[in-house]
Amino acid sequence: MKANSLGMKCLVAAVAPVLACAGREAAWQSESRGAAISPAARAEAAQLERRADELWRDRLDRSRLEAAIATLARAVEIDATNATRLTRLARAYYFLADGHLSFELERAKREDESGESAAIKSIKRRLRATYQHGANAAERAIAAHAPRFATAMRSGARLESALHLVADKSAAGALFWYAANLGRWALLMGIAEILYHKDRVFAVVERVQSLAPDFFHGAVDRYFGVYYTRVPVPRGDLARSKRHFERALRRHPSYLATRVLFAEHYAVRARDRALFERELRAVTAADERALPNLLPELTVEKRRARLLLERVEDLF
Repeated sequence: MKANSLGMKCLVAAVAPVLACAGREAAWQSESRGAAISPAARAEAAQLERRADELWRDRLDRSRLEAAIATLARAVEIDATNATRLTRLARAYYFLADGHLSFELERAKREDESGESAAIKSIKRRLRATYQHGANAAERAIAAHAPRFATAMRSGARLESALHLVADKSAAGALFWYAANLGRWALLMGIAEILYHKDRVFAVVERVQSLAPDFFHGAVDRYFGVYYTRVPVPRGDLARSKRHFERALRRHPSYLATRVLFAEHYAVRARDRALFERELRAVTAADERALPNLLPELTVEKRRARLLLERVEDLF
């Protein structure tokens, strides 16, 4: 793979954020009428959300996660103005793709190194569709949080110029999960989509940083940690990358994704095998119960660390 292509793919590996794609229409382009919701309908949506909560707690079980998504999606359709519920749906789609389908794809690739099997193509289609659904939910959440932003975008504003209209700290989650889903969708669509949106990638992460700099256990620092391993092209700024990763680790040492990304991107780029192995072994030895509400996410990262350690001889 050419260095520049690899570099641009790595720009989005942490949260893979982009805010629009040439191949799809953003949800805020279609104005929502916000129809009145009856008390009975609102109560039904709340009941569905409570059921989705129960299912979400078992999200390591794919069937339970898919049931949670279906249940939450029904609640969202009843009340399409609830930004918090829409954001949660976007996150759930992301976890289905990142925590389940991505490993299914990895297994298929190991069985067929050509990457051309029908199974691989089928999984990629499901991944694209899942990330697309997540992006759609997050777009609707952003529009619900910031109607003025949605209006500006429908009027033809540049996204970078309109982001200041997303001004509520509570919108950081909608932006983040939108970025994560749509960025991964772009990766699956090809390098042209990533190159097309590279400036927006940076802008949206900066907006999340301004609204909630410590969002989701250091997500912004994780993103910049990966980003600066490749930018400026071609060598990156490894010192700056390391500072971001280390800051995320200081503030949130129990969130294992930071160590995985530190190893996978910084250590590989810096040719520091000792760091690579140290960080990943720390992940595999860590107690996934350290953050009880995120036990499924930590379990996924432990699994990812083991797979990376299996590739150490190929990477160094």
